Amino acid sequence: MATWAALIFGGLIVVFVPQDAFEVMLLPTRVQRRARMVRVFFRTTWSLWTTAARVWPPGDRRERFLSIYGALSMMILFILWAGLLIMAFGLIQWALQPPAMRPSSLGEQTYKSGVTFFTLGFGDVVPRNGRVHLDGRDTGPVGRRDQFGLLSVAVTKVALGIGRHMKAGVLEGRRILVVEDEEMIAMLLEDYLMDLGCEVAGHATTVAGALGLVEQAQPFDAALLDMNLCGELVTPVANALSAAGIPFCFMTGLGADAATGFAEAPTIGKPFDQGGLRSALIGLFSKAEAAKA
Repeated sequence: MATWAALIFGGLIVVFVPQDAFEVMLLPTRVQRRARMVRVFFRTTWSLWTTAARVWPPGDRRERFLSIYGALSMMILFILWAGLLIMAFGLIQWALQPPAMRPSSLGEQTYKSGVTFFTLGFGDVVPRNGRVHLDGRDTGPVGRRDQFGLLSVAVTKVALGIGRHMKAGVLEGRRILVVEDEEMIAMLLEDYLMDLGCEVAGHATTVAGALGLVEQAQPFDAALLDMNLCGELVTPVANALSAAGIPFCFMTGLGADAATGFAEAPTIGKPFDQGGLRSALIGLFSKAEAAKA
């Protein structure tokens, strides 16, 4: 029973981790499916990171601390993917040991999986007479075959999605433009918006890119503007939106006073959560509809 459980669990990891990596790194379109490992990862790590950021008051120090999250989270995600695949192949190798072979421990098989996962060689793992020992240095042809087999499986196994469930809400169908230069925060923000039933009308990381989207004919109902885009204030984008009559919210870790000159625009303080985003958007649309009445 334990071997079957290890085989099934390892197989699921081998299927879903490469799928997750493919969707994050290579797929050019947004993934609408809710059940994703990367979604859980970013929501968990962002929650922990923003909790730590609240140690500092709104200002430059908090903003700098939040800016580290994007690059650091990707490094941790790569390590997580690699660690899960190493563990998965260790489980599979342990479960599929022939009965005639003296069973190696799960730890030995996981160690073998780890050293064969990378192309630097086996280290001190040697295949001898169909068995793996931990006492030599030679890397034979069996080892090389295992090595490339692991990498090919990791690259080629992409599973079918398991469906998408949209959570209906009062904001359902609203098209939102996201202007945010931190890719990981933008990804999390888009995930929040889809959970609220909104549609992401576009994403820009620079002032020029955001102005280009505003000038296009594609309509959207509101915009979320990061106050600082790669060291440049988002003020020109806010002016263009005001001229077009499109409501918008600022997002910043510098405090509500940072949005000078736009007293009518609400400010979402970083770090934010889904509840805060929902309240800000509902207030934004309510105010815009009241102004039209």
